[in-house]
Amino acid sequence: MADCDAVAEEVQKLLAQAENLRSGAVLNAAKAEQMSGGVASADQQIERDRLESQITLKREELQTRIMLAQLTHQSRAQSEQLRTASQLATARFQGEVPMEAARSAAKRDNKTPRK
Repeated sequence: MADCDAVAEEVQKLLAQAENLRSGAVLNAAKAEQMSGGVASADQQIERDRLESQITLKREELQTRIMLAQLTHQSRAQSEQLRTASQLATARFQGEVPMEAARSAAKRDNKTPRK
């Protein structure tokens, strides 16, 4: 019976060692999974997706701002062209009015009956 008790005791030791090895393996697997992006990877993926969507949004905002700046520049250039054309037309008209008045006066002077 002593042999039987010794064998049972040896089996218990081996089972305890096997359980320790199993728990160590589970712990190592969990650490490896965490290091390789396992369960924590879901949180990391959510954060990565959030950052990528922010980057995309900022890029779209930048494109919109660039387009708006181009349109503003184009609008200002057109306004400046219109202002210049208006000034030229005004100057020309103002130059023609006195000239036309002088012509009218000259015609009147020529048409006056001679005595």
